[in-house]
Amino acid sequence: MIHAVKAKIPLLFCLLTMLSCGRIQKETTQFYGAEHPYFHYVGRVDFVDKTAPRFWAPGVYIQTRFTGSFCEININDEGYLKRSSEHNYIEVIIDSLPIQRIHLTGKSNKIVVATKLSSGKHTLTICKSTETKIGYLEFIGLRVKKLIPIKKKKRRIEFIGDSMTCGNGMDNTTIKCGERHWFDQHCAYISYGPTLARRLNAEWMLTSVSGFGMSRSCCNNTKTIPDVYDYTDLSQQTKRWKKSNYRPDLISICLGQNDGKQDVTLFTTTYLRFLKKLRRENPRVTLLILDSPMAKESFKPYLDSMLTIVFNKFNDQNCFMYFFKKRYNKGCVGHPDKVEHELMVEELYGFLKGKLWRNESRSD
Repeated sequence: MIHAVKAKIPLLFCLLTMLSCGRIQKETTQFYGAEHPYFHYVGRVDFVDKTAPRFWAPGVYIQTRFTGSFCEININDEGYLKRSSEHNYIEVIIDSLPIQRIHLTGKSNKIVVATKLSSGKHTLTICKSTETKIGYLEFIGLRVKKLIPIKKKKRRIEFIGDSMTCGNGMDNTTIKCGERHWFDQHCAYISYGPTLARRLNAEWMLTSVSGFGMSRSCCNNTKTIPDVYDYTDLSQQTKRWKKSNYRPDLISICLGQNDGKQDVTLFTTTYLRFLKKLRRENPRVTLLILDSPMAKESFKPYLDSMLTIVFNKFNDQNCFMYFFKKRYNKGCVGHPDKVEHELMVEELYGFLKGKLWRNESRSD
């Protein structure tokens, strides 16, 4: 009996020690730099410095997978007009958990985005929600237990447009319209483009700048979308875009709101030239011409008639045109809000279903 009791004491001590260690022991993590091959970048990204890939455009995102319960992201932010007090917003999504909307606070940001996940595999998405004018972001890396490969989607969509495509003025759940900075309600991740792409199980890229048009722009902007289309940093026009990094299967164009009523020949000629450029650079891509979902009743017929002229002159069997059924303008400064972006997605999905991915083979 004495020997039996002695045998149980070390076992009991061991179990208590393990439980105690389990309560205080931290998960072992390591830092993975931005150049690691398991990071998947989607959108207009400048890879001149592979340790700090730089991107300006709204909707640019980084995806990866990891194991463990902890995740910390490391990201740099130029800030709006390089001011120290006005910074970009990002959306962080882990698995199917609620979206984390994060307002960056400085040039360098280390942000813990998870501490109590299960020990299994997790998918992470980091998306720039504010647009090119708010300054660039540089992704530095990630601290997790272990990084693992992610499976890339087969299909890609590019959304060309203006403030609506940027997600301008759509999310006022935290900061109401007009309360602080003009970009506080920007949310590219849940705007109609990325939301539609996820519905279609495709990657997305936004080529959009607030105030920009097809043949002329508003709000003191002197450049148009065709002027800046070939650049990674869009409105800044300092970095050329390497288009081989992203070959879309569908290109959607939603422009004309900022052009306003103008010379019909100028608008249609410029639009047609831009379509031909897109077709030349992407011979097999499906093109989609959209009118403005926020156009006033006095402007919509005028815009739709000009787009119809363009569509008929282009006369391309793999080009479609869609006019929104109603006006969406309940967000900030007459833009669509979150609910209306979702309604726009429903319209577009219903129209596109059955029309896409007709060319099953693709050349990357």
